[in-house]
Amino acid sequence: RREGRGAAGTPRASGRGRGLYRTVFETGARLTGLTDPDGALWFIVREVGKALDVRWCDINEYDAEARVLRYLAVWSRHLRKIDLDYVGTVVSLDERPGRDAVLRKGDVLVQYADDPHLDPLEAEVMRKYDEWAVMEVPLVYGGQPIGILSVMDSREGRRFSEEEVELFRRLAEPAAVAMGNARAFAAVRRRERQATALLASSRALVADSTLDGVLADVTRLAVEAVQASQGAVYEYRPERDSIVYRAVHCRVPAPTGAADDPLGTEYRLDDYPGERAALQAGGLIEERQSDPALPADRRESMVRWGEKACLTVPLRFGDQTLGLLRLYEMERERAFGEEERQVLAAFGELAAAAVHTARLLEEEDERRRRLHRLLARNVRGLTTLEPDAVAAWLAGGVAEQFREPVATAVWWRDPFGEDLVPLAAGGSAGEPPGEAAVALADGAVLDRQTASGAQLVVPLRGRRQPVGVLVVEVAGRRAVTASEREAVEVLANRAAAALTNARLLARLREQAVRDGLTGLANHRHFQERLRQECARARRYGLPLALLMIDLDDFKAYNDRYGHQLGDQALRELADILASSTRRGIDLPARYGGEEFAVILPHTSASAAAVVAAAAAPAGDEAPPPPGPGACVVAERLRAAVAAHRFAGHGGRREVRLTVTVGVA
Repeated sequence: RREGRGAAGTPRASGRGRGLYRTVFETGARLTGLTDPDGALWFIVREVGKALDVRWCDINEYDAEARVLRYLAVWSRHLRKIDLDYVGTVVSLDERPGRDAVLRKGDVLVQYADDPHLDPLEAEVMRKYDEWAVMEVPLVYGGQPIGILSVMDSREGRRFSEEEVELFRRLAEPAAVAMGNARAFAAVRRRERQATALLASSRALVADSTLDGVLADVTRLAVEAVQASQGAVYEYRPERDSIVYRAVHCRVPAPTGAADDPLGTEYRLDDYPGERAALQAGGLIEERQSDPALPADRRESMVRWGEKACLTVPLRFGDQTLGLLRLYEMERERAFGEEERQVLAAFGELAAAAVHTARLLEEEDERRRRLHRLLARNVRGLTTLEPDAVAAWLAGGVAEQFREPVATAVWWRDPFGEDLVPLAAGGSAGEPPGEAAVALADGAVLDRQTASGAQLVVPLRGRRQPVGVLVVEVAGRRAVTASEREAVEVLANRAAAALTNARLLARLREQAVRDGLTGLANHRHFQERLRQECARARRYGLPLALLMIDLDDFKAYNDRYGHQLGDQALRELADILASSTRRGIDLPARYGGEEFAVILPHTSASAAAVVAAAAAPAGDEAPPPPGPGACVVAERLRAAVAAHRFAGHGGRREVRLTVTVGVA
């Protein structure tokens, strides 16, 4: 094995040596006149191969980050198709330890097949390709190795002379310059192609207005711009705190053969912290499988899909994050160049603007569809004033506005009080959430996140105050969109108007059957109920009792103490009747003036006794002995009135009044 320069220094040039030196000078001169960088590389391998009288000469480009060599050009006196097909092949230095040694040495390295110290792996390669003698030299440009120039000979016993080694070393200098220029020219062409691609990309992105089409174009154009193996776009859904797999373009299939997730697959960011970090980073992120700092979820994903390297480009428009564009390298742990990163950063801005525009158009289309649904629902009409039917209409309309299942609950204010009453048709059950009181007090919509999903608390605004509250729960969501909220509020306002009218109707109905002074049933409602109860008693053979009650000497009380106290006395007597009868079964009524009546349905003599015993008011008079049912009730009412103290002069409770009770 003979390496490099001999111990005696540069040898004296022989006649053959002077010819070789002439080759160096002529080669350098001709290289300066070549404008085609690829042609210069082919010229070098041909001239060097002929000058050194070898079987093969080739040039490999060195990628320091990936530790690989790419076969650029080859010459042979008997060039075969297989030799030409090999051009462009990428080989790892781990597979060619001899060439790794050349780069580490930084000088000419000569190897012979009969060298007992030859690396076994390199010896195997030499035997495979019928190489007896190999001479290689690193090509250094700008102080950095950029490639390797190699010559090989298959003639057994061939040895390279010191003159050949020295001249080979010298030929490496113009070869390095030629390769450096070739790389510079290639970079210029690459930038031109990328600029052209960027311009074409902007035109292509503008041409498609659908979000799916734009995302597909973004993925394809990005892969083509940097010749990546694959690309994918993930759309960010802030309302669900997730990303969705929206588009993919494959130039090189995944080596693992694993079935890809279907488009539309959603990934919750709580389960993928690496994805959340990428969204929050704001800049390009380059990842490689071998990086020890790679997040666990990202490493697992890259290993699963056979991704050696990945470049993530955030899609941001203003301060809004729209998603992630990912470019994958499946064949090697590629290092994306600075120029590629700059192009992709610019492309990411164009893509984000296109995605933003497409999303606005899609949201506008969705808003239009929602409006059509709202109009259709209004055309079908909210013609009822029954509260449960209004709640059912509202719940159905809200459900139409969401893709996901929703839970709705509706409460309305009691028409005769301030309590919130659940409406079963609206899904309500139990007490309203505490936020309902806040929404009612402020009159503002509450948009919040709960443990189960997004929640909207919408006050149902009446003319003067809220008449109820709507609660909407969307499971699995962080928030509702602006258009969804807008649609819900439109429905809520429509339902609120109906419930306001329902409250007015309920009050009007109540006023139509109630006595204005005492709050008991009025004379007309009493007559209607009496006819109904008589008909039912006859139809089913049920007992029915009737009490007629007259306040004794009321005219004298009225004349002595005044009409205000007289009205108060009538109201107090009405309270005694209401509290002494069965709520919802018996009907106490004001018959007229100081006369009252009580209808006792389903009441025989024994049932009347039970009613009287259960409803007897507390007083200072002992309860009467049991007797016939209706009579017992009458006696208890009489006793309760007798025990009551009515107001007299100065408001003092000192007046006793009595009643006369008739039983039928």
